[in-house]
Amino acid sequence: MQLDRGKKYCYNGIMKKMILVFFAISSVAFGELKWSEPMLLWSDIIYVGNPNIIQTTDGRILAAWGKYYGYYGDSAKIFLRYYDGDQWSALIEDRIFPPASFGSPFPLAIDADGYIWTMGEIDTSVYAFFWDGDKWSEPEWIWDAPRYSYNPRLIHDNNRRIWAVLNHNMHGGGEIYFYVTFRDNDQWSTPECWAQTEWCEGGGDFRIGCDRSNQIWLVWGGLELGVGCEGSGPEILIPYVHTCQPVRITFDSQNRAWLFYQFEFDSLTSSRHRVNGQWSPFETVFSPSHWYDLSCCCDSNGVVWVASSQDTANLTHIILRFYDPTTERWSEIIAYDPLSNWREYNPVLLACKGRLWMVWNADSAGTRGVFASYADLPGGITESPLISEGFSLRVVPNPFRNKTNIRFSLPKKNYVRLNIYDAVGRLCTPLWDGWLESGEYNFNWDTQAEISGIYFCLFQVGGLVIGEKIIAVK
Repeated sequence: MQLDRGKKYCYNGIMKKMILVFFAISSVAFGELKWSEPMLLWSDIIYVGNPNIIQTTDGRILAAWGKYYGYYGDSAKIFLRYYDGDQWSALIEDRIFPPASFGSPFPLAIDADGYIWTMGEIDTSVYAFFWDGDKWSEPEWIWDAPRYSYNPRLIHDNNRRIWAVLNHNMHGGGEIYFYVTFRDNDQWSTPECWAQTEWCEGGGDFRIGCDRSNQIWLVWGGLELGVGCEGSGPEILIPYVHTCQPVRITFDSQNRAWLFYQFEFDSLTSSRHRVNGQWSPFETVFSPSHWYDLSCCCDSNGVVWVASSQDTANLTHIILRFYDPTTERWSEIIAYDPLSNWREYNPVLLACKGRLWMVWNADSAGTRGVFASYADLPGGITESPLISEGFSLRVVPNPFRNKTNIRFSLPKKNYVRLNIYDAVGRLCTPLWDGWLESGEYNFNWDTQAEISGIYFCLFQVGGLVIGEKIIAVK
């Protein structure tokens, strides 16, 4: 294989492009997502790594993040910005007391009255606050953990009841206890112990979710990957692992639970989903991915989305994939890199109002920012266009003996896979799998080890799939 960054050139005639359709390769995709221009919501020299995004009861999009400023005299700030369908509002920032610290992403939930809730902790005490559209409420004390406590997780169920999972451990490590509480009739219930697990020196993670039947779920990682559902006992999916974190959970249109998790030692992002009461084998979604960057959601078409970030050279960029329910296969990697010379990471996804929303962090030259963008989703899953403007693929000579040259162009930096398959869809030769800058590229394919016959060259960039039939003659 030979990679050549050559000069630009012109094509003569019309090249016949085709989408490969056979069992081993999924041809169903969203094509290239068209993202809005990224909006800088906030910037400072101080790091704030917990942005979150949610849809309010009046249909607006709310982005929020918070920061504990302990070295500035024990205070905490919460930052809000709304998107009303046309533009983002001015920044709303307010201090809250006591100065609680917040988890990542920033805890957000909405009650039946449309109030925005968050939750934080100071020392071992947990407090809840709500935003009424004008100001933050006085703190509501939830509990005092018996010993060490970590940032609580917060959601609302399908009836807009607010739920939270709290945790503590007795010695700053080792055994961890999870407690669940909810708010009803303007009061928080007494926290009840739900599960216990063990964290290792590297820590662990936990998340809470609500499925379409209004059942509350808990998933945790640490020295094991476990999950619990309201009304049933805990289930250990992977015992005795090394620092399983982060963990995430979402639910598709068939009410299947989807788990996403990473292991510290290999930076792989994997997924499992629950079908008829049984968990599927794991599937690798990203390899590798930036440790602890993970978000997932499900859109109105039943498509499950997952995002992380990936290092390339000296920068970090966001990557996404989606699970197509019609083919039951994962898409190719969709790269998102809108900011030049920024390190982009920590994406958080939200699917609503026909759009896929994302907020994320970015750093550049000592400046820390929170950004937001969205991509319009199609009304349903359709085949990719035969070719997207700006992308091209050519194989010359074709037919050929022994060696041929594969050429393609990229209008912008993207994640690319270039593979050769035989006539029944088996992978013969992987040519490229990784990031490429914009430009023209040449790859040589030597067929001396292959037999004569029909092959397919598959060029995959983002959600776009372009194929070329090629004929090897001995």
